[in-house]
This record gives sequence, structure tokens and C-alpha cells, in this order.
Amino acid sequence: MKLLASVCGPKTITPSLVPLSSGGVQMEWHHGTIDLEITIYSPSRIEVFLCDENTGEDGKEWLIFSDFSSLLPIMKTLSESA
Repeated sequence: MKLLASVCGPKTITPSLVPLSSGGVQMEWHHGTIDLEITIYSPSRIEVFLCDENTGEDGKEWLIFSDFSSLLPIMKTLSESA
């Protein structure tokens, strides 16, 4: 909830939520040229996968621990295209 509250705006597209057998959850946004997947394994282990044809990001992956600011430009794009 903290992650969504810190990066999503009122117009952000609603993600698909996928429960993981490990007890975590994956949030997925597939809209236009953007494929964004955020997998939360635990509060201290969050993985992000991004493909965006407009920016040339092709399968970028990274780990996030508590600073979600790197997601803000992506989420802004998802909000604007809603």
C-alpha cells in the first residue's frame, strides 16, 4: 500500500494484481507501449521490470528497497494516458 500511495495519482491506471505462491504480490500495468511489473516479495525486496517502446527501455530490471522515486516518471506516463 505504501508503494502505491507514494507513486500513483488519482488518474493512474489500475494494475492487475497477481498473488505469488511465496506470499508476495505482483502488480502489472500493460498499457500502450508500456509494460511495467512490480513484484513485492517482502517489504525489503521489490523487483521492477519495465519495457517502454517510446523510451527504448527494453526489459530494464532493478531492485527497490524504500525509495520509490525512480518509478514516478513511469507512473506519470501511465496516469497521463488513462
